[in-house]
Amino acid sequence: MAEPVLQAVRAAEENTLRVPAGTNLVEWYFEQGWTDGLPVVPPTRAQVDAVVEVLGGDPDLIECKVPPRHGSLTREVLAINIVIAGCKPEYAPVVRAAMLALSAKAFRRRPTWRRRCWSSTGRSRATSA
Repeated sequence: MAEPVLQAVRAAEENTLRVPAGTNLVEWYFEQGWTDGLPVVPPTRAQVDAVVEVLGGDPDLIECKVPPRHGSLTREVLAINIVIAGCKPEYAPVVRAAMLALSAKAFRRRPTWRRRCWSSTGRSRATSA
């Protein structure tokens, strides 16, 4: 195999999480803090690859930076989340469009993610998260 292919295979193996056979994945996801208890679909490589293909291939392509910490959302990570949410591959372009819109600078003109803080005077004031 060519060296780039070997590097890609090693990287994929390093990013693969293996759990013992027979593990209830839905419960395990909840224990990891990856779900709030709502049903999730454990993603398989085939499902993720199908969604990535619908999104145009290239799983490492960065679709957007996600506020508030501006982490990179790659197509593969987006595909994993689409599968976990139970979406069909054909829904992927709509989910991507929503993420692109929500992460666009025009959408973030005013702070949309806010939390309440209590000042030393006991009054509530809104602050940006």
